[in-house]
Amino acid sequence: MRTTTATTFESEHSLDSSVEHEVLEKIKQLLPQVDGVILEDYAKGFLTPTLAASLFRMAEKAGKLVAVDPNLKSSVDLYRGAGIFTPNTKEAEHLSGILIRDEASLAAAGFTLLRKTRSQHVMITRGKEGMAIFSRGSSEVQLIPTYAREVFDVSGVEVGKPGTATVTPEEIRKSMDFFELVGG
Repeated sequence: MRTTTATTFESEHSLDSSVEHEVLEKIKQLLPQVDGVILEDYAKGFLTPTLAASLFRMAEKAGKLVAVDPNLKSSVDLYRGAGIFTPNTKEAEHLSGILIRDEASLAAAGFTLLRKTRSQHVMITRGKEGMAIFSRGSSEVQLIPTYAREVFDVSGVEVGKPGTATVTPEEIRKSMDFFELVGG
């Protein structure tokens, strides 16, 4: 008896132009039905410069915000036109060319990314140090601290529950009340 094993390979080749056209047509069709778009770049060839630029233009025209989570393998130019650009510290360092060691270098990296991406906002996620938000037209950096809480699972939106879980409107209100109380 002969046993075979299936091997899966990933392709990092860019989308064929006909597939890219189909994707953009589908986005055009769905865009009026959504409040915004979250774009996660896995650097596997799906997010081409043409696809990204077209998506940003369509979203802007429709008044929809596009939030982009970048990838270290991609050029910062790919994200030009994102509404919100959300790199983590390592990605922000790489894409801005600035090592983040203190608040001054954090500010330099954030404002550099704001300029390079032409985004409305850049939000650098900093792990246990919270987040830093940079907004077009402002010279201020908004630092948002983290708050310790028990984390069960990071695969869903709600990390304080085991498994992939949903949140109720009441849970969202309680969290908002908490952040308002502590000045967040």
